[in-house]
Amino acid sequence: MQYDRPSTIAFAPEKPTSASQRNTAGMNEGFYGMSWTPDGKLAYASEAAGNLDIWLMGTDGVTAEQLTTDPGLDSTPSVSPDGRSVAFVSDRDGGNPHVWSMDIDGGNQRRLTNQAFENTPSFTPDGRWVVYSEAGSGIWKVPAEGGPPVLILGNAHTPSVSPDGSLLACYYWDEKLRPAGKIALVPIEGGPPVKLLDEPEDNSTSTIRWTADGRALVYIATRDNVSNLWTLPLDGSPPRSLTNFASDRIFNFAWSRDNKQLALARGQIAEHVVLIGGFK
Repeated sequence: MQYDRPSTIAFAPEKPTSASQRNTAGMNEGFYGMSWTPDGKLAYASEAAGNLDIWLMGTDGVTAEQLTTDPGLDSTPSVSPDGRSVAFVSDRDGGNPHVWSMDIDGGNQRRLTNQAFENTPSFTPDGRWVVYSEAGSGIWKVPAEGGPPVLILGNAHTPSVSPDGSLLACYYWDEKLRPAGKIALVPIEGGPPVKLLDEPEDNSTSTIRWTADGRALVYIATRDNVSNLWTLPLDGSPPRSLTNFASDRIFNFAWSRDNKQLALARGQIAEHVVLIGGFK
């Protein structure tokens, strides 16, 4: 089987309805991450040039500039709160993905970490740290200007930092939680989870985001091959729908810094049966 994910980026208002305007027409645009700058630009991963790189879309939502051009795979960008830097993941120097940083114009690209298999970096609201996952060990943070990493929580992955920077939400598991893990809220300084939430059954990706007020998490729910955004309140209330799309899947999403726009990576997963011959 061969799978294609021709996702494109669409913009919608703060409270999207059943339709949103598509603004790109490339390959896998936004599928592997998106992040807004303070002045309304969008950093995103795209294969528009034939390789997975980081691009920066202008405030007009149309023009775009390619920031990375190396032969490696660059993904999951996160723009710093001051808009001057972008943290991202790249496997350009040996196969294993590491956390890198660069200036917002693509200059001064440098590696921040040196562990085995790193992913999903994001800046803390004060801009001092970059939080990320390392497969096999857990969630870490590293100084944004470089330095030794600090372990926040083991047996966890895919962190999302709260708006006030005090907590992070992540997927967490241990022997007591078998067979299923939980969504955990963890102090940014480290320590055991302060709250555990059941993962919604229709949660279709590992992407989770906080609402602007910090009272709920947002996730992607997929039913009958159609995705919508839902909120998971932290007070234990039932999940509630945010969007009402009738077609396509959502692969990733990101709210602008002023919470007035929503960027969505949408499309379908195309499955193809491929015959390979000539074996000896």
